[in-house]
Amino acid sequence: DPFDNVITTFDASKDNVTVTSSLGGTITGLGSASTNILNQGSDFSSGISSLTSKLKYNGPAGNGVLLATSSSGKSGTSNSFTFTPSAATQLAFAQQPSTTAAGAAITPAVTVQMQDQNGNSVAAAGITVTMALSSGSGTLGGTLQRLTDTTGLATFNDLTVNLTGAKQLTASSTGLASATSQSFSITSGPAARLVIQTQPSPAAVAGTP
Repeated sequence: DPFDNVITTFDASKDNVTVTSSLGGTITGLGSASTNILNQGSDFSSGISSLTSKLKYNGPAGNGVLLATSSSGKSGTSNSFTFTPSAATQLAFAQQPSTTAAGAAITPAVTVQMQDQNGNSVAAAGITVTMALSSGSGTLGGTLQRLTDTTGLATFNDLTVNLTGAKQLTASSTGLASATSQSFSITSGPAARLVIQTQPSPAAVAGTP
């Protein structure tokens, strides 16, 4: 009430309460339909609803609050707390490969980030990430296995491809969903030599073309 007294007779089946997060995302596990709405008489006991064992959140990580709004227009906001990422499930390219000359190191350095199922970065050091050429001809050179740093990022700073054309890279790591890069181009490098395309006849006659 206006004086902070608990309304012990509150009934969510008559006045539904919707719970949301300031960070967006999806809240489930509440009420009769396991959504983000408290709508059962049993959801509140003596005017209090315990969400600890019910509420599930999927969405961006960071500092945020929970917002509770009843169908009658009453609202409340929780204290700020930190939504942390869940376990890593996938890889994602943080820095995509860019157009580069054949044989030259791809710059900026290609980077791959560990993420949870919601796309939040997961900090985990020492995880092996392997890079491969998955589309286009040629040989991928450089250091093809890198370890993640303390932020869960693997940096490949010396990757090269020897043949021209459109290419794609795929990053993989045991137990995680792999990631495929956007398409990028390898262009011709600087001229290095001359090649005679049509060779002379082995039996040429002096004085004739």
